[in-house]
Amino acid sequence: MTAALVIFESKYGVSEALAGHIGRVLGPARVCRVSELLQTGALCDRALAAAEFVVVVAPVYRHAPDERILEFVRARASELRVRRVALVCVGLATSPGAVRAYLQPLTDVLGDCVVWTGGLGGRIALDWLDAPDREDIEHAQDMRGHRGLGSLDAYSAEAVAEAALAIKAVRDSFARAVPADDLRAHIDDFLSRHATCTLCTGAGGHVRATPIEYGYQSGLLYLLSEGGEKFAHLLVNPHVSVAVYDPYQGMDKLAGLQLLGVAELVPDDSPERTEAFRLRGLDEVRLAALPFALNLIRVRVERAEFLWSGFVELGFDVRQTYLFPPAEEASRSGPAPPREPRA
Repeated sequence: MTAALVIFESKYGVSEALAGHIGRVLGPARVCRVSELLQTGALCDRALAAAEFVVVVAPVYRHAPDERILEFVRARASELRVRRVALVCVGLATSPGAVRAYLQPLTDVLGDCVVWTGGLGGRIALDWLDAPDREDIEHAQDMRGHRGLGSLDAYSAEAVAEAALAIKAVRDSFARAVPADDLRAHIDDFLSRHATCTLCTGAGGHVRATPIEYGYQSGLLYLLSEGGEKFAHLLVNPHVSVAVYDPYQGMDKLAGLQLLGVAELVPDDSPERTEAFRLRGLDEVRLAALPFALNLIRVRVERAEFLWSGFVELGFDVRQTYLFPPAEEASRSGPAPPREPRA
């Protein structure tokens, strides 16, 4: 798995918090303050040696990135250029033009190793500021309309989350990837060897994780359930996440699969439902004798993220991502009958 280094500088704490959020989304990652790296060469050497991907979180002061960020990038340019780098500026202006201008001094130094750039909104509370910064804001032409405010706030948690996920997607795109057909075979085998999963559903402010047994066949999961809160979620949000994993036996024996897909309740009169029940050993007579109805959920898997130590032994990254064919392509040959769902 590609290790990340997130470096930042922060005078009032906003950029530090943003760097921490990005580091946690990227994980495994180390988050370091640039001024500490500049002071301790050995610490900087270790941090860079361990990282294949670097994120620079640069606060904007007086319409330019923090001078300590620029000093670090210039001092370590040769080491950064052999890595992939994402640049994030933090300020009150986040338009594409402003972001491009703010990051230009960094992109001029780093060149083609920069694989992502973006801007995140910051915050200024006037009572935080030291005298020089307060004076700058009070006399800045573009701040005249804000003088009466006690704070200026362009922060958005949603924007931070989207940026962190976008950076992660770029980082992951450079992974040593298993060929798609081989990866699909590993995923199908893993799912066929297991029968229990955790089904995660959510809607509005409500979420739920349900341990449940499943049957799997050709990109489809089948789950039988007598009911529960998950059906309230599925009523308004069909998107689900499903986790299947081995018991933990050590960091060198990891095996866990996270699936993203769309769930649908199979109608009572569907032949697909009848076949699934038949494989479970339930016929119409036995079903009628039950004191409750059984519901069949079908999850059409769209994306799989597979963390398996065995990939490393094969010469690939430990985490692999597979995108399942669209439903219309998968349905050309028709879904095969499901394995017996057990729940």
